[in-house]
Amino acid sequence: MAILEVGKRQVLGRGTTFTIVDRDGPGLFATGAGVLTMHGIDVLDAAAFSADNGMAVNQFIVQSSTGAPVEWDRVLDVAERALQGRVALSARVAQRARNYARYQRRLSAAPPRRFVAIDNSLSDDATVIDVHAPDSIGLLYRITKAMAELRLDIRTAKIQTLGPEAVDSFYVTGVDGNKLDDPDLLRELELALTEAMGTDDQ
Repeated sequence: MAILEVGKRQVLGRGTTFTIVDRDGPGLFATGAGVLTMHGIDVLDAAAFSADNGMAVNQFIVQSSTGAPVEWDRVLDVAERALQGRVALSARVAQRARNYARYQRRLSAAPPRRFVAIDNSLSDDATVIDVHAPDSIGLLYRITKAMAELRLDIRTAKIQTLGPEAVDSFYVTGVDGNKLDDPDLLRELELALTEAMGTDDQ
């Protein structure tokens, strides 16, 4: 992608697309997801790419939770500051979740499923992680932050919300660029993602 060849940080927002270009590394996706959550913007789809020059791009297809056009100037300003480590992102996301908890959707009598599936057979070069959880404000941020803590690199993400349930799929690699094959790491990953889902009391 030409945008990677510039070799410097870029934060772009137009229409329904939000793009962050920065040095490749764990946590970039989570930062983008957190900034979007802060502003009440839902992620519909996402993808990540990297280049030999050490740069990576995370691109999110989004929509405002209110249906109004996204005010990109405000979002991009916060994103720039977040990438500089000048925003208490976890606290801001948690604050928004508390403030809007009473508006969470309950569209089904059946409780949403909660499970994590980790599969190394679906892709030749990445581990595939499926997460099903009750949809909640900040869920995508919590999930991807948990991955970042384990230094996983998100290559592609498919984000869906089906009624009250979030159904998210991620193609990830380890810091070495390979699939995850360490049993201890896989156990820690499952634990981290299960905790990131939260409970009905959150």
